[in-house]
Amino acid sequence: MQIREQGQQVQLIRSPYDSTKKRCIQKVAHTFKRQYDYSSDDVNKYLSAEQVLDLSDDEKKHLSDWLRVKSDKKASDDRKHKISYADKYLTLAADAIPSDGVSAEQAAKIWEAIEKLSKALKKSGHPKSAAKPVKATIAPAGQVGLDLETPSSLPP
Repeated sequence: MQIREQGQQVQLIRSPYDSTKKRCIQKVAHTFKRQYDYSSDDVNKYLSAEQVLDLSDDEKKHLSDWLRVKSDKKASDDRKHKISYADKYLTLAADAIPSDGVSAEQAAKIWEAIEKLSKALKKSGHPKSAAKPVKATIAPAGQVGLDLETPSSLPP
């Protein structure tokens, strides 16, 4: 069985052998609505009961594996997204605290999260650095790539 995403549908395609044509013919066995977020590898969540009964055990396993891969990829993409924007959200939160305030309970939760984040960064090989990041300086226009000679090498 093949699985193909076609537009807003996911197609489950069988390829039975046709002896009269002496080749396999692809036929769409079942379809279900394409999801943005495949949160489960349970086949019953996406197919009706009669569609599930029509599938063989191998086909159910194949579809379940496909759904698991989709779910894992979505979870991985979500984690990468959260990491890539963590600094921005922390900065926004820091900017909001002076103007909006924070309760003692929420402050305790934030400190706990900061400690957890700090431990995770240290564990992954990124200890806190004492030095602040250095901003890149941009050379003035027209001086890019010029080798300036030292005064001692200039002719008198």
